[in-house]
Amino acid sequence: MSGLGGSNPLAYTRAYIDLGRLRANYGIISRLSGAKRLLCVLKADAYGCGAVACARALYECGARDFAAAHIDEAIELRNTLGRGCGIIILGSTQPEYADWLAEYDITQTVYSLAYARELARHLGQRRIKAHLKADTGMNRIGFDCSESGADEAAEAAGLGCFDITGTFSHLACADDPSSALTDRQIGRFKSFVESLRRRGVDPGTVHICASSGIIRCPEAHFDMTRPGVILYGMQPSDTMDDIRKLGFLPVMRLESRVVALHTVRAGESVSYGGRWTAEKDTLVATLPIGYGDGFVRAYSGMTVEICGEKRPIIGRVCMDQCMVDVTGLDVKLFDPVGIFTDGNRVEDFAAHAGTITYECTCLLNSRIPRIYIDR
Repeated sequence: MSGLGGSNPLAYTRAYIDLGRLRANYGIISRLSGAKRLLCVLKADAYGCGAVACARALYECGARDFAAAHIDEAIELRNTLGRGCGIIILGSTQPEYADWLAEYDITQTVYSLAYARELARHLGQRRIKAHLKADTGMNRIGFDCSESGADEAAEAAGLGCFDITGTFSHLACADDPSSALTDRQIGRFKSFVESLRRRGVDPGTVHICASSGIIRCPEAHFDMTRPGVILYGMQPSDTMDDIRKLGFLPVMRLESRVVALHTVRAGESVSYGGRWTAEKDTLVATLPIGYGDGFVRAYSGMTVEICGEKRPIIGRVCMDQCMVDVTGLDVKLFDPVGIFTDGNRVEDFAAHAGTITYECTCLLNSRIPRIYIDR
C-alpha cells in the first residue's frame, strides 16, 4: 500500500484503488488492440480513481498517450508526467487559454472552423498540436462528414498555428450489437479521412474506438484506441458480454464501517419519509456514507457485504449516512463493510439506479479518500 490520498484521510469510508489491477487491465487492452497505440483516458479524475496515481502507474507500464476533458486536467497530467508523453484535450478549451496549450505542450481537439479561428486569433505566432474531430453521428462536437465539412476542416488545418497530429471521432452505439449506426459511423469516418487526404491534409494518427469499440469493433482500431472505463475494470454497458470473461477486474473497492448498532422495534420506520417499516424487531447498522459523498439516494434497497453476507440498505440513503439490516449477524461496532466489491459489483448499483458504471464512480467525491494499493 503506497499511502493515503484525497482530502480526508481519516474518513471511515474509503475507496481502495488497486494499481496492479489497473496495469493488468492495460495489458489486456494492449493485447486486444494489437500493435495499436493506446490513448488512456484519465478525464474526471480517472473516472473517480485518481488521475495522478493512475497516470503514473500507466506510464510505468508503457503508456505514453493520455486524454483529459479540460485544460486543468491536462496541465495536472503534464505536471505529473513531464514532457515525455502526449496529452490531448478531448473537449473544448477557452480560446483565452490558448497560450497555456502551447506552454504545456498539450494537444487540443479542433472541431469546427469557427473554433479554430478563435484559437488562432489568441495564439498569434504560437503553434500547438491539434487533432481534428469529425462528427460521424454522435451530434455533439465535430466537423460534419460532408464535402463542405471536409473543406472547413482543411481550412482550419491550414490556419498556420496548428500541427495536425491526429483525426478522430466517437462511436455512439458501439456497445449495442443490434445498432446499425456503428457501421455507418465507421464508414463516414473513413470517408472523412480520405476527404482530408484529397485536400492535402495529413490526418495523422487516426482513431475512433473507445472502450466498447475496442472490444466489439477490431476492424476499426485504426492507428490508436482510446480505453476509458475498461481501464478501470468496469462494464461499458449492460448490453455487452461480461468483460470479466476477458480477464478485466475492477480497480476500485469502496468500503465503509459500522458506526452505530441499534434495534428497530416492529412497526417503527427508518430514515426520511418513513418509507421502510420493520415487520419485526430488526438489528440495524448505520454506515457513514450518503449522497453527500456521491452515494446517491437511488442506491436505497441495494446490498452491501458485511460479515460474509449481503444485506440490504433500508430506508432512504441520507446525505451522510445509510442504514443496513444486519439482523442475525454477529456484527460489531467499526466492522468493515464492502460496498463496491468483486462480489457486490458497481454494475449492480448502476442497474438499480438506472444509470451506468461511469456515473457511479465519477460521483464519489473528495470526502472519500482514495487509498492506493500497489502490488
